[in-house]
Amino acid sequence: MFSSKQQAFEIIDKSQSILIVLPKDASLDNIACALAFFNFFRDTDKKAEIVCQELTLEKISFLPLSSEMKKEPAAPRQFIISVNAAENQIKQLRYEAQEKELKIFIFSHGKIEQKDLKLEPGPFNYDLIIIVGAPDLESLGHYYEKYPDLFFEKPILNIDNHPGNEHYGEINLVEPTASSCSEIAADLFNAFFSTQITP
Repeated sequence: MFSSKQQAFEIIDKSQSILIVLPKDASLDNIACALAFFNFFRDTDKKAEIVCQELTLEKISFLPLSSEMKKEPAAPRQFIISVNAAENQIKQLRYEAQEKELKIFIFSHGKIEQKDLKLEPGPFNYDLIIIVGAPDLESLGHYYEKYPDLFFEKPILNIDNHPGNEHYGEINLVEPTASSCSEIAADLFNAFFSTQITP
């Protein structure tokens, strides 16, 4: 059976789109750890986002890439508009972006009624969620409240040094004896990505 570090390496290696989430009371250690992952993903051509709801950029501006941190994910999931085309062949589609709404124009030889249209949520835009420094999912505050499905549909890499961590991740790098989350991340990078560590 693979160790937690080996499992973390495997899932990071195969993931291409990663969301890094910090708890609502994120410490400087949590932020530095998240930025190290973000920098690594950027350097390895992976798509990554960092979100932190209580974000004061002035306090962390000395950290490289701190300006990349956001309060909300850019577009966590897709939505799908389906048109029943069994009796109405769609000939053309166009849209207009207005100040407060997007209008989609559908051209068909037949009549399209409201019953022919369906809006449904599509897949989330991430392969992996990395949570740094949160002992439980509730510590994520409104992210967990707003996107609960995201945290159950996508694999979670849980990185923490709290002894009370609930081990809610698919993979848990939880080491209460570690001085910090940054130490846990450094151990992972040294074990599997040592040639990619930069100053």
